[in-house]
Amino acid sequence: MSRVREGDLAAFERLIERFKVGVFSLCYQILRSREDAEEASQDTFVKAFRARETYDEERKVSPWLLRIASNAARDILRKRQTRTLVNSDILAVEPDQVSNLNPDGDGVHRLDNEEVHRALGDLSEQYRTPIVLKYLHGLTNQEIADTIGVSLSSLKVRLSRARELLHARLWKRWEE
Repeated sequence: MSRVREGDLAAFERLIERFKVGVFSLCYQILRSREDAEEASQDTFVKAFRARETYDEERKVSPWLLRIASNAARDILRKRQTRTLVNSDILAVEPDQVSNLNPDGDGVHRLDNEEVHRALGDLSEQYRTPIVLKYLHGLTNQEIADTIGVSLSSLKVRLSRARELLHARLWKRWEE
């Protein structure tokens, strides 16, 4: 990142290659439209290059970049006058990448990953994004809070509520 800060385009291209899937995935989770997610991803890297001098080298690159992506996606959401939901069971990551959303992994009732994938898609962006950042991108709570621009305590409440909602949806699917 220090070379990117100096304007090294080759280093920036490597940064894009390294993070393009994660950035697109997050944008898609928020926007639920491939076309809009591609636009937000492009905006993310343009904004990141323009803001490269503000990057704090004491911190990890991924939360900084994912925050830019989150903001770019939200900008597109704000531009939409009508918020229409597209097919809720399609997410940017493949269902087999969702291995276990319960870090304690009690495993009493196993649902297939497709069911978990669909239940994730049913959550609102407010709850889906923190879950995705935590369990699919592996960010810490503080990194997630910084990425989505909320306090740590607010994030913990969102994660708790998201897990409750996800659990309820999965339990309902399991009983069917």
